[in-house]
Amino acid sequence: MNTEVANAPVRKHMSVEHTIDHDARLIITVWKGAASGQSLSNALRNYQQRIKVSPECQHYNELVDFSLIGGVDLSARDMMSLGRVAQQSDQSDVRTRLALLVASPLVFGLAKMYVAYRSLVPGSHKDLAVFRSRTEALAWLSADQEDS
Repeated sequence: MNTEVANAPVRKHMSVEHTIDHDARLIITVWKGAASGQSLSNALRNYQQRIKVSPECQHYNELVDFSLIGGVDLSARDMMSLGRVAQQSDQSDVRTRLALLVASPLVFGLAKMYVAYRSLVPGSHKDLAVFRSRTEALAWLSADQEDS
């Protein structure tokens, strides 16, 4: 398997690890610890500048694993802002998928809110879905590769 790992501690109480599987054309991000709108926004911008800027990675699907997240402090305004920031790395000629993996009911609800806001942002070229099962999330992401 052709993979690379990029670790990026984000703020004091949150960390994020990105694994890029070039063979599967998949970026897996695991978030750990407390999350706020500011820490997520900072981490997202860092991800866009370090990973999504790569022309190769712009065509990869993404799995964001929030199953280890705790201490959530997010508002509806934070979710709208994150959707706008995330859309900035979308390419107009590329459509990819983003699977959000969650464990808690609270994070599930927030993830569904994010999906709703993100899909309303003009110029969005990403299909999003929320999952409680890693197996189901990976199956959905790989189905897109089979359709290509």
